[in-house]
Amino acid sequence: KAGGDPEIFYAHGYWTLKPGEAWVIETEVPECPYWNFQLDNWWMESLDWERKITINKHSATLNDDGTLTIVVAERDPGWGNWIDTCGHETGTALLRWLGAEHHPLPTCRVIDLEAS
Repeated sequence: KAGGDPEIFYAHGYWTLKPGEAWVIETEVPECPYWNFQLDNWWMESLDWERKITINKHSATLNDDGTLTIVVAERDPGWGNWIDTCGHETGTALLRWLGAEHHPLPTCRVIDLEAS
């Protein structure tokens, strides 16, 4: 919890990707009025809003079992909910649940897009 609205739970982290790599984020999605994921630069400033750098409860496509897969990469691999690195190789990211009864933590892995 970062202060402010007590109904918001934040998961915040740093990321580094080499060219051709993707950060795959998988999580359960709790029942809640709103959630979102956003990719930011090192100073926690959002990347270019004219590109696909955020996803939320209303724009995401969930998996058949109701879980969420986010794929952060320099290009869209054609599966999951793609988030554009906008040419950055490092940065920060934020996932937040608003008004959720429980707060699932995502599992993360970095994959080689050429090998997958």
